[in-house]
Amino acid sequence: MFDVIRDYKSYLETNCRLPQEAVVNHLGNLPIIFDNLNITSLTDIDAGKVSSAWKVSRWESTSEGIQISEPAQSGYLLALKEFLLFLEEKGHLTGKTISEIINLPENNRKKLRGLNQQERAKLREYLLFNVKNDTQRRETALMFILLSTGCSLSEALALTVSGEGVIYTEKERQPSGNFEVAEDRLYVTIRGVDGTDRKVRLSAEVGAFMNFYLENRKQVNRILFLSSGRSNKPKAMTEASAQKIVERVFEKAGIPMRKGEALNVLRCTALEDGLIKENNRQIISLHQPAKDVKQTALTNRQNSDRNWRQAERKVA
Repeated sequence: MFDVIRDYKSYLETNCRLPQEAVVNHLGNLPIIFDNLNITSLTDIDAGKVSSAWKVSRWESTSEGIQISEPAQSGYLLALKEFLLFLEEKGHLTGKTISEIINLPENNRKKLRGLNQQERAKLREYLLFNVKNDTQRRETALMFILLSTGCSLSEALALTVSGEGVIYTEKERQPSGNFEVAEDRLYVTIRGVDGTDRKVRLSAEVGAFMNFYLENRKQVNRILFLSSGRSNKPKAMTEASAQKIVERVFEKAGIPMRKGEALNVLRCTALEDGLIKENNRQIISLHQPAKDVKQTALTNRQNSDRNWRQAERKVA
């Protein structure tokens, strides 16, 4: 059983791209999962036991009556679903749909870990040479914008450039659509879905790649990311097409990515870089002494190790 839990830890870190705090939480929930399912081995897991655990755990009693438990859905039940997905993927469960019993809201899905330095280097190396034709140059330009700003696909696809179809990099020139030069630096203004604007500085390298794409494309247009379809009335690329591009780039760059999570990983990378802020993001109090922060991290690791050993003994 130790090998299974070890593989599960690696699965959480690599396949699921979870930050360390979430990995600790998922491993720490294993003893509770085994108790609630009332199992002594993985072969004891069946749809009936999972369904019972799901029906009971998703509710809580409050002063206002019985209601769905938000903490359970974002904590224990999320950990249970991920463990079942792991067992199904690795062939430890014969039924391939048991994990679907745990039906969680989309907004309760886990926060992912952004790209690490090795993955960033691998992606950048791929993008540097992904410029042989219009399609590849557009892919590279899109990835550079998403990585450099942390904007959403809809925000990226709404960007415009100058009437000549390029981005002016000389400070004496007028703004190029959403792009402008201030104090010898290139900036892009991102219009959020709530109507607010935020200005992000772009590196000289990103500016060069954007203009390399724009100056070599066949159509001159103010729309930054044009649809590849040939039409007398060019229009912006669709979000569905852009999402396929992002997923394809990661695949060609050799960076493992779960289906549907590529954009979330890019956003988490931007969060880690401080390019965007998340209102609900949890942070350690600025008033908490550094030694307390280290002690908290140490305690979490110790608790995780203890729970791991308990889980191993439970199903040994």
